[in-house]
Amino acid sequence: MRPLSLRARLTGWYVAGLGVTLLCFGVLVDQALVRTFEEEFEERLTSAAGVVGFAVRDMIHDEGLPTTAVKLLQHLQFVEVDVAIFGRSADGSALPFTANDTVLAQVGARQPCRDHPITRQRLSGVPYRLLIRCVTTDSGAAPLTVIVGASERELIATRTRLRTTLAIGLLIGIALTALGGHWLSGQAVAPVRRMAEQVRRIGSENLGERLPVRATAGEVATLARMINDLFDRLAATLGRERQFLANAAHALRTPMAILQGEVAEAQREEMPGGTRDALVDIEAMTSHLGRTVEYLLSLAHRDAGTDSFALEPIFLDDVVSGTVARLGRLAERRRIRIVCTDLQETPVRANTHVVDQVAQILLENALQYTPEGGTVTISVVPDDGRGRLVVEDDGPGLESGDLEALFTPFARGSAARRMGAPGSGLGLAVARWMVECCGGMITVEPVQPRGARFFVEFPGQVR
Repeated sequence: MRPLSLRARLTGWYVAGLGVTLLCFGVLVDQALVRTFEEEFEERLTSAAGVVGFAVRDMIHDEGLPTTAVKLLQHLQFVEVDVAIFGRSADGSALPFTANDTVLAQVGARQPCRDHPITRQRLSGVPYRLLIRCVTTDSGAAPLTVIVGASERELIATRTRLRTTLAIGLLIGIALTALGGHWLSGQAVAPVRRMAEQVRRIGSENLGERLPVRATAGEVATLARMINDLFDRLAATLGRERQFLANAAHALRTPMAILQGEVAEAQREEMPGGTRDALVDIEAMTSHLGRTVEYLLSLAHRDAGTDSFALEPIFLDDVVSGTVARLGRLAERRRIRIVCTDLQETPVRANTHVVDQVAQILLENALQYTPEGGTVTISVVPDDGRGRLVVEDDGPGLESGDLEALFTPFARGSAARRMGAPGSGLGLAVARWMVECCGGMITVEPVQPRGARFFVEFPGQVR
């Protein structure tokens, strides 16, 4: 599972924190408003009960009990609640008082005449709130039971609308919070992303570059200073290593040249066959060591940034022909044929030393990995305004994972490692560096069923 990015985590934390805050605020608002609605609801019941009691006493006093029974409910139409009034005569019989709500009429017949606080009851499947008052009269008649009630449907509907509104507001708030959190987290992470991109651009060739440090950046500025200090230490270490590599290569260059000359001079003299064979082996080893020293020196120049070569108009086929002729004796000794399939006149803009060295590296590698009796083919042709050199061998071939790693210093192909073939893994890295310094490119592809084919392209001459 891919881990979440820092921006996603910051946005999630921001939304979660503010979402919980909004939820708590919504719950508090809901409780406060619901409590207010309920208090208003109960105040309306209490007020209505007082009005009804006062009206009952007043009408009984003015018109008598029988008239009250007929006209009372009509006179109480202004009361916004349901009312039921019940009473009994002196002999205990029920008076024909009625109610403007049939549900309350069912309840009142069994209620004793005494005051009750507001209660909640479910009548006929409907939630009600009831307030009962016992009203006494001056006429000496039995007290009357006044029931004031109201259905909670309106209160429940109001509460439902309130909570729906709060829920919609909460969702909108969380959505806006997510957008705002995403933007804010992007602003917070942007300096780190810019810093990561700048660090990615700094390589061994431009270790002198440093990250900008802003005084107002806070922790980001501290991180930038720490990374710059790390680059300073890394540059110092690499500088010492490069200097050591260059000094070692220079120190070995002259002794190796002298040793090669001595071996060549000794081979001209008459000597027993065993001694001559030993000199041949020594010559091969000194040649290998000499090439390794040259490669190390070239890599030291590359790492130091001194990668400029004087470019001039040359003919690619002429330089490659000279390299082939120079390595002809090595091919004969290993019983390998070098076949020039196509050598066309190919003008390019490059450096003669670079072309010769690259061709030599490719040919030496091909001769080293091609078995005895095999063939190495070479072609030089113009291609769409550029010059192309192709070297193909009959070696063990390449695996898909070797194609790019071959051009990395000290890296060798899988087949070469299995064969235990001698080599330092530096030649192709030096070849790529030299070709790219001339504005060209070098690639490789496997050949079926076995072998490898290298392509080298140099820019054509500017007319």
